[in-house]
Amino acid sequence: MGKRRREQLNADAERLQVQRLGELVDRENALLLSDLPAQYQAAFAQPLRTESKLRKYLEGLDGFELCEGDKPGTHCLRRKASEQPQKKARREVRTTAENVISVEASPAPQSEFNPVRRAASPLQKLHDEILAFRDVVAPSSTERAAREDAFRTLERAAKSCWPRCEAKVFGSALTKLELPSSDVDVVVFGAPVDKGSGGVAKRLRTLASALEDLGAIAPRSLEVVESARIPLVKYVDAASNTAVDVSFDVESGLRTGKLVRSYMDAMPPLRPLVLVLKFFLAQRGLNETFTGGVGSYMLQLMVVSFLQQRHRTDRATGLVSPQNLGSLLLEFFELYGRDLNPTITGISVRRHGAYFPKRSRNWFNPARPNLLAIENPDDDKLDVGKNSYNYHRVRRAFDHAHDAIVAASTREDWRRTCLLGIVVDMSVWNERVLQRGLG
Repeated sequence: MGKRRREQLNADAERLQVQRLGELVDRENALLLSDLPAQYQAAFAQPLRTESKLRKYLEGLDGFELCEGDKPGTHCLRRKASEQPQKKARREVRTTAENVISVEASPAPQSEFNPVRRAASPLQKLHDEILAFRDVVAPSSTERAAREDAFRTLERAAKSCWPRCEAKVFGSALTKLELPSSDVDVVVFGAPVDKGSGGVAKRLRTLASALEDLGAIAPRSLEVVESARIPLVKYVDAASNTAVDVSFDVESGLRTGKLVRSYMDAMPPLRPLVLVLKFFLAQRGLNETFTGGVGSYMLQLMVVSFLQQRHRTDRATGLVSPQNLGSLLLEFFELYGRDLNPTITGISVRRHGAYFPKRSRNWFNPARPNLLAIENPDDDKLDVGKNSYNYHRVRRAFDHAHDAIVAASTREDWRRTCLLGIVVDMSVWNERVLQRGLG
């Protein structure tokens, strides 16, 4: 995430917090400073964030002032006499300070994603919400058909250049862990490459030209990436508006895709947990490896390792843990947000899974000690997490998400709150929710 984007998110988060403080003040006319942090937490299921002491922070807020309380030595926060409460309509957004999507005015009220209004417990409600979310974000039959059409167009372009070549999908399209916004990853085999230093680039440009001849590329979307470790042709399919990434002769994607599918068959909770967590990270700009975040494959291995560790604990204790997705999500947040020390611990999912000292594999990087080391099960010499230099931010987001959901679960009105919506902004899915009758 760029510096300008971070600054924008911080500014949006500050505006949202000030707006919420105004809502609290308007309810009570004045708020006792000693009670303010607890009242804010109770009302919004998020801590009141300040970069300085509370009193100094409040003194710097425009439109508010501190006044003497009823009891000697106490102080209250209230609006300045000249300030009137904002009456501007806005869309209600449940989100974290790290991920403010929008608090701008909306032309019409948006329905709230709260698919489970009756549940025996908060954990059961969260479990059912995760299942409903899985159904909402799963591509519809129309979207799947559009992706298939984009693949067929690419295949036709490739065969027009190399009649004996073969195109195959991999990644989320193969594992069925895609979000509606996910790219379609394709690898082409059997396309000859000319000998010489320019052969690889020529092959990429040949395919790009064939796609252009078919009118398959949306305007200004073509990108030929020649210098990457894995050269690519990237574009948006003109007919379906689907992003497509094409590589050549890379077999590892197919192998890892088949491996993940085998884990999904053995671990039913894997798919719904990964879908929620992919969306959670994407909303915070922490889902891309090239920006130091946690990519899809790394996240899948993290969830597999977590489920393996939970199974090992069950076997050691002779107990069978309930497969409640709400409980699993909270335990995942707790493990990777708090308990697992990435400075010293590495992860392996081979066989039944294990942890190992990072230094034993020479995977400890003194310049970046907090990288999460994860052995690639397809090649145990590779560390999938070696580029996750923003993992400290991922860890902090997981920790905060755990506490936010727990806090919301202890409130009396938990049935009227979408618990998953405390940490994942559901407003962007309103249209899909309404279409599928889950809102």
